[in-house]
Amino acid sequence: MRINRRIFIKLSSLTGANVIVAVIAGNAAGRGVQQLAESINDHMIADDLQERFKNPTDTAKSSCYWWWFNGNVDKEGITRDLEEFRAKGIGSVFLINSAGGLGGKPIPQGAKFLSGEWKELFRFALSEAHRLHFEVGLNLCAGWAMGGPWIQPADAGRWFLQSEMEITGPQAFSGKLPLPGNRSGYDNVFNPPGFKDYIDLPLEKLDYRDTSVVAFQVPGDEGYQLKDERAKWLSAKTNRKDASNFTRAKDVMGPTLVEWTISPYDKPIPVTNVIDLTSMLTNDGTLNWQVPAGKWKIIRTGHRMTGSRLMLAPPEADGLSVG
Repeated sequence: MRINRRIFIKLSSLTGANVIVAVIAGNAAGRGVQQLAESINDHMIADDLQERFKNPTDTAKSSCYWWWFNGNVDKEGITRDLEEFRAKGIGSVFLINSAGGLGGKPIPQGAKFLSGEWKELFRFALSEAHRLHFEVGLNLCAGWAMGGPWIQPADAGRWFLQSEMEITGPQAFSGKLPLPGNRSGYDNVFNPPGFKDYIDLPLEKLDYRDTSVVAFQVPGDEGYQLKDERAKWLSAKTNRKDASNFTRAKDVMGPTLVEWTISPYDKPIPVTNVIDLTSMLTNDGTLNWQVPAGKWKIIRTGHRMTGSRLMLAPPEADGLSVG
């Protein structure tokens, strides 16, 4: 019978050498002492957990937000805040510089975000945190959540959208495809405060870009369309459902775990029957295609800027959001 070395040392001070020998020998008495050792070990673990809960290590302590409203802080206030955080058992903070106050009460203007004065205050905060053995995290912008005046439309949050068009061949088709400008699948996206400004903007102001254009022949019985129970899982399985801030986590994650069943009535379109027309689309959205015989559906896929901007951002740091 093997016994934990740490338990062996502790038991030796409690029971004496003759009992330890019995444990090693594996007789009945030894088995009893082994059970005693395991019980003592369990109590030791419980006591250790209780003590660590009462007096957690720095890495296990709670964290909190540390708001600098309008940069209205000074060195005296920074020291006081951090010392009080430390005294109350906080182990780290996440610094967020924003405009105004969360309750709507106006806050006097302090150091402007990323100005020389603001950077000096930030350096001082880090030095005080180091003195107090305190961790400081920083939001990579001002306001909420991520972005700023340095974010260009090409780098801002975007939607992937699609438009459809049906044509019949054979014919030499030359015409503009409909723009993917709708919000299909993204009806409840929460993008304050920019949504009232961007939702009806023309696409040229939303940095629209094409991704692909494909076509496939439409079966005569429309059997390629999914109309049964499985259709409700598609928005989650295609990652569109998680674009809504009002969707519950289980509604986003749950459907992706549902096993996809195959119906004997399914009539999937083989990938080999899908034609890539992307290279035939001109910059102005005109498609030039020699359409084969039959009825064809053209799918144009593109992406556009959401227009979402930061919330609670001071004027010097306001801009597009990356989310």
